[in-house]
Amino acid sequence: MVQYSQIIPGVGNMSQKSDSRPVAVFDSGLGGLSVLACARALAPEESFIYLADLHNAPYGEKSLEEIRACVDRVFEQLMRENVKALLVACNTATASSVAILRRQHPDFPIIGMEPALKTAATQYEGGTAVLATPATLSLGMYARLKARFESDMVLRSIPCPGLSHMIDTDASEEAIQEYLYALLPPGDPQIRNIVLGCTHYVLIAPLIKRLYPDHHVINGNLGTVRHLLSKLNELGLSTSRDEEGSVRYLCTEEIPEIEQKMAAIESAARELRVWETV
Repeated sequence: MVQYSQIIPGVGNMSQKSDSRPVAVFDSGLGGLSVLACARALAPEESFIYLADLHNAPYGEKSLEEIRACVDRVFEQLMRENVKALLVACNTATASSVAILRRQHPDFPIIGMEPALKTAATQYEGGTAVLATPATLSLGMYARLKARFESDMVLRSIPCPGLSHMIDTDASEEAIQEYLYALLPPGDPQIRNIVLGCTHYVLIAPLIKRLYPDHHVINGNLGTVRHLLSKLNELGLSTSRDEEGSVRYLCTEEIPEIEQKMAAIESAARELRVWETV
């Protein structure tokens, strides 16, 4: 097995001052673009490679073995791009695979996502609904997270099968409203916070806020990106260039003009600052 500390300058070498190689960001589809948008806003000097595994999307309704096989393939593909770190911008992929990847590659920085239950529990009053994929809610990482906070609040875990696909395929606002209201009817006095436990859902955070105007709509993108940038700095992997970094978009499915679509979604998400709690 390759040990990435042997081929990555800066890992294990704190004297390195700058590393201009890109950070890899990946998701099963387009939702991770909401995380990339946050990363580009906070660290415009860094370069990124974004990979959407649309050939295998959505992950959230696959078996654990299928998800892990998909993540392994994506990881190996991205390692061939000479990246300096990996941000897994997918809650399902994080819950299923990140712990294993870290054990296999202990010298390579791998950052994952988790639903922002801590933020909801410590910063906001009232009950919380967590919207996430069925796979994310069924795996041990979420069970451990839930056990930490459920005694302190009313907590409802709501699986949302098919919602990621609706977002990837540009479903109408009316269709999304009908879908969400069936799962989480508005007006429940116990629920004041909505945690978006899938990065796809962050792309429609402004719509969700319009549908639930009296709720706080919370996601974990900002905390995750801050963790990434802290880790890069700690390992001597941050870039010191003054100009804006580059972005490359990759996709495992041949879709006409998909790179242009991904760039447009990321740009819009950055302009709207969708990662901010509203």
